[in-house]
Amino acid sequence: SPYPDAARFASLRDEHCETAVQDYTGGRFDPTGKYSVGLMFPSQAGWAAGERAIRCGIQQTGATSALQVMTGSVADQDQSMVWDTGSCVGVESGVPTDPIDCTAPHAFEVVSVVDLAAQFPGGLPSVEDQDRYLEPTCTQASDAYLGGPDVLREKTLTLFWDNVDASSWLAGSKKVSCSIGKEVESGGFASIVGSAKGDITIDGAAPVPPPPVPDGRSLPIPLPGASPLPGA
Repeated sequence: SPYPDAARFASLRDEHCETAVQDYTGGRFDPTGKYSVGLMFPSQAGWAAGERAIRCGIQQTGATSALQVMTGSVADQDQSMVWDTGSCVGVESGVPTDPIDCTAPHAFEVVSVVDLAAQFPGGLPSVEDQDRYLEPTCTQASDAYLGGPDVLREKTLTLFWDNVDASSWLAGSKKVSCSIGKEVESGGFASIVGSAKGDITIDGAAPVPPPPVPDGRSLPIPLPGASPLPGA
């Protein structure tokens, strides 16, 4: 038969590898976690020589599909789609990419990682319950990370977090990131350079603090549940 095209190899991966990965992890593979199902297949020359074996595996890829270094067995790890506190995630055309040094243009910066299992030991909480817990928890973490309760507003940034769905929860992925960034009106993220702990620029300009909030008026609450990665 002729050498399969990319679409056919993707179909073979879905047909054979997803089941193999679930078997390997004891049914605890998180389909929306930080790992994905991978496939190694013969080269065109190998195919012409009669090679027909494919190899299924687990890989870690970023938004740009670049392979990232992995350590340890996935079967023994938390697969939550989170980054370490202090990590910055790059940006390209308003879309978050992969972790990058904070001195380079990025979409958002992680201020905390929260384990929802500690607060909800009885089972998967609703999105509403997650938001009610994460709003004060992420706010407190952001204030501590930035060094004060007014820094986020003065730098015109927004606090947001992820929510955990049923498939992730059942696979044991119960952690979420609290992050800060700046959304743009056209959709996506502005480009930030520098850690929010110090001086930053947003789309090439220093942020201009908004006017002080009049007495008797509350500050706007953070944006609940905003997801930094499309399809996450």
